[in-house]
Amino acid sequence: MSRPAEDARGRTAPPSPPGRTAKDGPHLNLPLRGEDVRPLPTHTGRGSAAGPADERELILLGGGGLARELIGYATASLAAEDGLADAKPFRVVGVLDDGMDQGDDVDGVPVLGKMADAGRVAADKPDARFVLAISAPHTYMHRPDISRRAGLERERYATYLMPGAHIAASARIGRGGVLYPGVVIGANAVIEDHVQVWPNVVVSHDCRVREYATIAAAAVLNGVVDVGRGAYIGAGALVREKLSVGENALVGMGAVVLRDVPAGHVVVGAPANYLRDA
Repeated sequence: MSRPAEDARGRTAPPSPPGRTAKDGPHLNLPLRGEDVRPLPTHTGRGSAAGPADERELILLGGGGLARELIGYATASLAAEDGLADAKPFRVVGVLDDGMDQGDDVDGVPVLGKMADAGRVAADKPDARFVLAISAPHTYMHRPDISRRAGLERERYATYLMPGAHIAASARIGRGGVLYPGVVIGANAVIEDHVQVWPNVVVSHDCRVREYATIAAAAVLNGVVDVGRGAYIGAGALVREKLSVGENALVGMGAVVLRDVPAGHVVVGAPANYLRDA
């Protein structure tokens, strides 16, 4: 009988865990496998390993600063449809934006039309996938409307996965979102569709981030936090465990949230207090 594998220090390596499959929730479809917390696979360029047959085509809904970041990260990132196991390299082949004209470009990527043209573009490019590329404190509540105007089926969206994100094996990730470098998604956390998770965010165990929410850079959600649909958690904010942030609420950058935030409220400060309605 062969001996168990040993690491560099002579210790017996643990056996690899078996693959597991999550039961899909209403916004989720993620096979779970591998280590308890694992980095996403990384693609470092479009060389011989990633020819046209290997790449997905990706179209961005929005042509502002976020779209430019996604274009800039594209050569080292992956797009996934039905879970991390099917993540592949991709090319950003177009942008749709209501404030631009067809024939314009965003950092060299052509503008293919307005949001209402998404159906036409989807028909012209049946294998292409889309990502919602709009999210800022002054536009965050418009994101569901932009998705509605695009009129695309859920299956036409992919999740944009940047290098250096870590996702627990028991976490579940929806479609159409973006996960930046340094993100940590903890055990049994749920990230619904069209969620933006920016650099160095921690979403701890058993949190739920509902569709269209944005978690800005370096924010921390401690365990069992529920972030409502379309809410915005500002950069560097801290949310104590077992709290809820209501639908379309906005937590200011650097805020320390020690009690529930009602839907539609803007809170700022440490500790966070009501400022105004969103």
